[in-house]
Amino acid sequence: PSLIVIGDRDLVSTATAEVSRAALPRATLVVMAECGHMMFIDQTIQFNLLLEGFLERCAREHGGQAS
Repeated sequence: PSLIVIGDRDLVSTATAEVSRAALPRATLVVMAECGHMMFIDQTIQFNLLLEGFLERCAREHGGQAS
């Protein structure tokens, strides 16, 4: 699984990110609101929750545990 995250103010366009998503099997694309390319700084809590949820889903799907 892959998680592609961009900001709605990112210089990387949603169309470009969508091309990446389409090329990666089982990829998820998330466009975060009110942030640019450094969404982990602009929206730290939301980014961390998103990433944590993604990692937990991956762990469940593959029989492991996220730590």
